[in-house]
Amino acid sequence: MRIHSVFEGHQQEVYSLDFSPSGHFVISGSGDKTTRIWSMVDGTSTVLHVQDSLGGSDSPDRGVCSVAISPDERWVASGHMDTVARIWNIGTGKLVEELRGHEDSVYCVAFTPDGRGLVTGSLDKTLKYWDISGLSKGGGISSIEGMSRKEEKASQCTMNFTGHSVLLSRSSPSQLPN
Repeated sequence: MRIHSVFEGHQQEVYSLDFSPSGHFVISGSGDKTTRIWSMVDGTSTVLHVQDSLGGSDSPDRGVCSVAISPDERWVASGHMDTVARIWNIGTGKLVEELRGHEDSVYCVAFTPDGRGLVTGSLDKTLKYWDISGLSKGGGISSIEGMSRKEEKASQCTMNFTGHSVLLSRSSPSQLPN
């Protein structure tokens, strides 16, 4: 095995990746507060950078924890440390929606298989389902002051996984519980 391609451009660590269904794009999210859409054809990228929507200084807490691309490859979703999930138009690179409702960093985002919904997961211990079907009809942000929000469809995580007693990275297989 050997490295086929190296994509450089992020200024800080890369936290998340997603491959487009067609294989034409790779999406990456970084601590540098950017999401990038990388072309698998020529290695170029489109940078999606969050500007401060309130007109103040750029927040240090906008690192991108998670990214996902919609099944139809029209939208990119990004989960951020500032408690907001964002949706971008992959063709234009424009921000089309900010989904607010979590009380802590959004660490995971996933589109539904039909692309009409987005599920976000947060350090606030909740999952939220967002109906984003209006984006296909031209919905979304019309101006920074008049941002529209999608209504929450579900709220709380119903299952927590706890109870690990052994650090797997430091244990040999003989030390693992049966």
